[in-house]
This record gives sequence, C-alpha cells and structure tokens, in this order.
Amino acid sequence: MQQPPAVQGDEVHEPSETSKPDDGFFKVTRRTQNRRHRPVKQQGDHSASGGLPAEITHDELSGMWNKARDGWAKDETRPGVEKLFDNHCGSRPCGLVKKFIIFGLGTLTAEQQFIERRLWQLAIGLDIVNTLQHLGGTSAIQIYAQEPIFNARDKTFLESLGVKVLEDPTAFDMIDDTTFVYGPHFPLWAWLSIMLNEEAVFSLIIDVEKTDVSDCALVRHQFVAGREKLRFPRPQGTHLEVLNDMMLYWVKSDEDD
Repeated sequence: MQQPPAVQGDEVHEPSETSKPDDGFFKVTRRTQNRRHRPVKQQGDHSASGGLPAEITHDELSGMWNKARDGWAKDETRPGVEKLFDNHCGSRPCGLVKKFIIFGLGTLTAEQQFIERRLWQLAIGLDIVNTLQHLGGTSAIQIYAQEPIFNARDKTFLESLGVKVLEDPTAFDMIDDTTFVYGPHFPLWAWLSIMLNEEAVFSLIIDVEKTDVSDCALVRHQFVAGREKLRFPRPQGTHLEVLNDMMLYWVKSDEDD
C-alpha cells in the first residue's frame, strides 16, 4: 500500500484572530431539528497548555507529520488492518466507497500537546483510504474533513495532503451509501445524527453499544441491525491513545452470507 504523502516546507498562511481555536473545545452541528451549537471537550483533551507554545511552525508540523506517518507505516498493527478489510469486509463494500469523511479531528496547528495524536489518527485514516482503493480496485475516493475549529493553516496543510476541508455542517448532508465515516473524536449526541443516517458503507467510530444514554437505545439498535462489526486494532508503536475502543461497522453484503 502507498503511504500518505510527506510534507515539504512550503509557506503556509497564518490564521486570522477569529479563526484560532478555543482551548481544546470544538463544536459540531447535528443535522436535526432544533439545531444547536455547543462546545464539547474532545476525549482525553485538556484545556491546560502545559506551558507549550499555542501554535507551531509549518516546519515543525511537517516534521511531526512525517514522524507520525512513518511511525504508522512501521507499526506492527498496520498489516493487520488490510487483512481486516480483506478477510472480513470483502472487496465489494470496499469498492463501494467513493467518499471518506473525517469528523472531529481537531486543529493540527495549535494545542500542541494533542497534535501528535491527531497526526497519527490522520495518518491511519489516509492509509485506510489506500487500503480501500487497493482492495476495491479504485482510485477515485475523495477525502474530506470537517472540524469547526480548523483554521487557515489547518486547511492549507490538509489540502496539501489531498484532503478537502468542508464547512460545518456540510459533511452531514454528504453521507450516503458511498461514504466511509471516520471519527477519531466525536461526542455521543453528534453520533446520533450519523446513526440515524443508515446509508454509510463503513463507520469507524466509538462503540455505540457501550453508550450509556437510555433514550438512544432504539437508534443504536437500528444502526447496528444490518451491519457487521469488529474492534479496530490498537496501534502499538505509540503510547498515545490514538484509536482506543474504536469499532468498525460496515453494511452486510451478499459476500457476508
């Protein structure tokens, strides 16, 4: 499989004051009636900076990205990911994927104490795209990312990797039967809007059956029905909580019978 691209030291525009993120918080708009915006703390993130600079330079970001990309490429878990898709999902659902949407990644240019983990998550996501293209026999998967606290530097960096940044809440309306939903960080209430949309081919998200919200039991049941699931392998090459307790859900196909 091809690795996600490395990044060179090209110039990146600085963000405006209004585009800078809030301390470890992000907002996601759910596609339901009575739409509300509210800040939700990312899992494992803390607002304290620990004395680290608020932002990093592009050269620093490029170095951290290449380190994360190379770290995942050498991780002992990585070969098992392709086998997971090949052995359990089959080529048919892999070939159905035309859109890969990343939700809730977080800013990659500020909150420096969290950037390494987010870059690992990005590297794994882009590598999953390569796996899907290899197994599905296609090179036409479009990669998108939606995160309300992305700033101009985040957008420039992601676009250099072939990722198109979407304005919130555009991505919710793009989920259909050709979509892979990838959500490293997402609050439960936001997942409800995705669980209500039963069209996505794949979803790599939190274990929805372990959520402790009594009024979403029916939604969980409807989401899980008609889908296969497997716990996604935990990367071994980093001490960071990269994709802990994440589940891969995919629609059943004739190959599963």
